[in-house]
Amino acid sequence: MTRVIGIAGAAHCGSTVLNMMMGQLPGVIGAGETHWLVDRERLPAEMAWPCRTHGEACPTFTPELIGQIAEAAPGTWWEWIAVAAGAHTVISTDKRPAHFDAFGLPDLVVVLYREPRYWVPSWSMAHGVSMERAAQIWRNLYLRVLEWVDDKGLPSVKINWSAVRADPSSLQVVCRLLGLEFSPLMLDFHERPTCHVGGNRKTRPGGLQPELHDMAVPEFNDLMEIFE
Repeated sequence: MTRVIGIAGAAHCGSTVLNMMMGQLPGVIGAGETHWLVDRERLPAEMAWPCRTHGEACPTFTPELIGQIAEAAPGTWWEWIAVAAGAHTVISTDKRPAHFDAFGLPDLVVVLYREPRYWVPSWSMAHGVSMERAAQIWRNLYLRVLEWVDDKGLPSVKINWSAVRADPSSLQVVCRLLGLEFSPLMLDFHERPTCHVGGNRKTRPGGLQPELHDMAVPEFNDLMEIFE
């Protein structure tokens, strides 16, 4: 029986790095943003093939597998991915509740977030919006995610990616929360290319370095209250 761990949250929340790390564990495939496997007509131009690492030479996300998934009933394609990868656990970083609603609910949801004092300035600068607008986006997005988890009655854990980056040893706690066995291989994830779909292509080795931005964010305390 395949176990699916779904990562939900905002873009640039740390999901690509966490996915690549988890993909180093025995019996686990960090599949990534799996909706691109069937959402092919909207595939970004820089993603000529869904597998970010191997392209069309990917040994897991082959044309045969993608064809099987395209015809699979919602909620069953995780099994196809697990079989192709020889894995018992699939990590999905599809992030949006709508993706999971369409393609199958995970067995466990990881609500992954960067603290707004880091995420908001970063998003504001990257997208040319005000700090106030970026803070509003952060709040609304996570309120929707938490409401979805509650409405669906899904088991979930909340992980503060900013705290993990500041203390990589906390990955052992993260693994325990997810029912996985920690391996030091996770810390060297960038040295072993893995099969995964999509993800932040600006990810670099050393993805666990402490955050660079720490600025005054409007209503910072109010924003964090949604996780309490």
